Formats: sequence, structure tokens, C-alpha cells
Amino acid sequence: MVEHFLAKEDVTSSSLVTRSNLMATFQLIKHFIINPNLLLDEWQNLTSKYEVFSTTRKYPRLLITYPNGYSDDIDIVNFTDNLGVPNFNILADSFNVNNIVKDFKNTYTEKVVKEVTDFLLPKFKVTVVKYAGLAPNFNMGMHTDNHSSYPRFMLLVSGNNECYMDINSSRYNVDQIGGLYMLDRQQPHNPINLGSTWRIMIHFDVVTNNTALDARL
Repeated sequence: MVEHFLAKEDVTSSSLVTRSNLMATFQLIKHFIINPNLLLDEWQNLTSKYEVFSTTRKYPRLLITYPNGYSDDIDIVNFTDNLGVPNFNILADSFNVNNIVKDFKNTYTEKVVKEVTDFLLPKFKVTVVKYAGLAPNFNMGMHTDNHSSYPRFMLLVSGNNECYMDINSSRYNVDQIGGLYMLDRQQPHNPINLGSTWRIMIHFDVVTNNTALDARL
């Protein structure tokens, strides 16, 4: 059974983080009016510039923010891999949404990142922001992101009507361009693209700015 969402136009940051919302494993919480073609063009320009598809990457990532103490010209494709997952996870909280990598400075991507960040404040501090692609007819397999107890927020930039998120035994449709989805990363989940086109998202990792909320996570 596939669960379908209706976009919520009237969600505000003050109502974003409620106990019931945080207990949801996957939820569409906001719809942003975006120009997906501009975002897709910027993503494609950089994947071409860095020859991302010269390898067999099925889940390419492009960093948009970078951590304190690093330069804005870090390797936006391989930084995570070169650092190693454990070290990257330790470093993740030092990413700063004001640290935009050189390739995305003064771009439409930066503008959209700021808009979503403003929406998430003051409940959340945004850390790692990145583009995440999912190839046609590909899925990542069921997994958990146990390194973080915080949700991940994901803005859908491009996709098709055969993009899904499997969580535990439920399947959710992911097809609302401009939709901001909230995922409980500690639950077993599997991003799926059964369509013939790429699914492109911007991922927003967060920590909370709310001590009382932190205690419940």
C-alpha cells in the first residue's frame, strides 16, 4: 500500500516541531514554491563539471555547505568519502549553513537553502546541506542512520510518480516537487526510484535549538 500526502501550505515554523510530528516516521510538512528547472540546471552543471557520472554512481551527492575550519573550495563530491563515514559523522555538527561552498555562492540553490533554513529556524540549526540524486530504477536498500537522533528534512527538486520511501513495512509516495519531507533516520528506510528519470533532493541535516525538545529525542 502506497501512502499519498497532501501538501500543507499553511504550516509555520512555530507549529513545525510538535511531539506528534517528531513521532512520525515520514511526513510532508511544507510546500515551497520553487523553480525546479533552475535548481536542476545548477545540479547538472556541477555534476558535469566534476564528471560525477564518469563512475557508476547511483546516489551522487554534492555538498552545499561546509564545516567550520575548512575552505569553501572543498571537494563537494568526494569530501564525505575521503574523510570516512565515522569521521564525517563526528564533524557533521560543525557544518554551518552560512558556509556555502564556492560553487553554490550567489546561486538560486543558495537562495532556496536560505528560504528552507529560515523556515526551520528557530527550532532547528541546519548543518549539512547537500544535493542527493537517486538514479532511475535504483534503490538504496533498507538501512538506518543511527549516528543521528535528529530528523532529516528533504526538499524534492525533481522526480517522477514512481519515487517512494519505504519505512518499516510502509511505502510512501514522494512526488511533490517543492515538498519538504521530514524523515526519522533511525527507522529502517529505503529510498526508491522505479521511474525512468532521476530523483533529485536537497537534504537538510539539523540539530535542535530547543533544549526541552532535545531531551525528548
